[in-house]
Amino acid sequence: MARYDYTLKIILLGDFTVNKGALMRSLGELTPTREVWCLEPRRMGLLEMVFVRPDDRKVRAKIQETGGQERFRSVTSSFYRGAHGCLLLFDVTKKATFDGISDWLQELKNQDHWEEMVMALAGCNCHVTGNQRQVTLSIAQEFANHLGLPYEEISVEHIYTFVDLLEKIIDKILLNASRIPTLSTSILPLEQKMEDKSKEESKGKCGC
Repeated sequence: MARYDYTLKIILLGDFTVNKGALMRSLGELTPTREVWCLEPRRMGLLEMVFVRPDDRKVRAKIQETGGQERFRSVTSSFYRGAHGCLLLFDVTKKATFDGISDWLQELKNQDHWEEMVMALAGCNCHVTGNQRQVTLSIAQEFANHLGLPYEEISVEHIYTFVDLLEKIIDKILLNASRIPTLSTSILPLEQKMEDKSKEESKGKCGC
């Protein structure tokens, strides 16, 4: 029997200066709890985490960022492959990163099956105050509404804002899977897929 009920992949997109690596490092240093913890090994640009949902379903989630590829606009198709969720990130203190979101969304739309991904727009560094902020909450929310995406604000200083957002993405993926058969199959653990395949093959054998 599989150790996890579901396995899925969530990717992080955004300009290099958003500093997605800092978010990932802080996430990797998260104190384990009964509801969420990181698996070993922890690699640069990639974390595997376990989220236990309120109904006790265990979700193994691969959280992956571009690892600097975005600096040269050379993100490979393998990065997108198999993704079930995507966070479009910008830095609220750097308007240029907000302006770049449209380009990242277009890049995403060039990939196969992008329509099936659960997406959200997220503003990083929400802990800043005063005139450090170049993108206001109202402007970001208006843009998210225009894109038809939910908007959240997160901070490396308060990493649970990021954890909460990941949990919302995961719950939406699981909700979608309940009505989309192909998605429901794709998030099953490999061992569960193999077990189901074996059962189907057994059914197809002659009972002579």
